[in-house]
Amino acid sequence: MKFKVAFVFILIVFVFQNSHGQKADDYFIVTIEDEYKPSYHGIATYYFIIPVDSIDSDWYKFKIFPFYSDWASNDKLKRCIDNLPIAIFTATTQSNYDYPKSYLEEIDKLEKLIKSGRKLAQKVIKKHPKNESRKIKIFLTPISGKFCNCKVLKGSVLDKNFNYLSEIYLPVSNFKINKSLWQTKEGKSILKVDIEKKVFPNII
Repeated sequence: MKFKVAFVFILIVFVFQNSHGQKADDYFIVTIEDEYKPSYHGIATYYFIIPVDSIDSDWYKFKIFPFYSDWASNDKLKRCIDNLPIAIFTATTQSNYDYPKSYLEEIDKLEKLIKSGRKLAQKVIKKHPKNESRKIKIFLTPISGKFCNCKVLKGSVLDKNFNYLSEIYLPVSNFKINKSLWQTKEGKSILKVDIEKKVFPNII
């Protein structure tokens, strides 16, 4: 059974890569570290993704979407690749997390790249009454690779709790740091925009 699941998954990824061409797509992965003091929960971390081709460097506009590297089951990743809506946080009888070793290694590699290749883009400190404070750090990592995107399923957690029905992104394969993106007009302009204002409170 495990062999069958692995074979089907590899076939899905192969079809996705070939149907979308061989050229890897370019993105900036956004890491948001949100620290609230005093707090017993430590630092909350959120991830988003900015497609480079969505950045308008002349007007400092861009599109940003939630990104989940390790939440999706096999069935949800397949639906995402097929561009069908998913409920990312909801498990069903079809949910299966038995990924082949090669995919798990790709995800582990991606998570390490996101952390090692990131650059601090923004730091916001907000003071509150009674010695309370909030420190938000926003990092950007230039990544090339294969990702799939799809809509959020109506009635799912993201819809009910956050009123979010737009797109989310999931990782597929072939990830690498692309430092050359910093030298592009899109890379230079994304370091100047107010990502915190775009994300809070619209998505988080």
